[in-house]
Amino acid sequence: MKTLADKYYDFVNEYDPYYQESEPVENLSEMLYNLEQINEELTESLTRDFDEDLFYLAEHLKALIGQFKAEGVETI
Repeated sequence: MKTLADKYYDFVNEYDPYYQESEPVENLSEMLYNLEQINEELTESLTRDFDEDLFYLAEHLKALIGQFKAEGVETI
């Protein structure tokens, strides 16, 4: 069973396969914060120009954020 951290890294790799963090994020609160920032960017992109692939990625992201919050993780 994948942990929240595994799901975070899977999503980040799907969202931007070329992104390399200088230091791995180990804190779940930081991960949730990053996911919420990505959500804002995706929402802005979809508002400007609808893209079906981005729409599904955004839906996946919302579900992942929900999983973090269901586990009691709060942003910093």
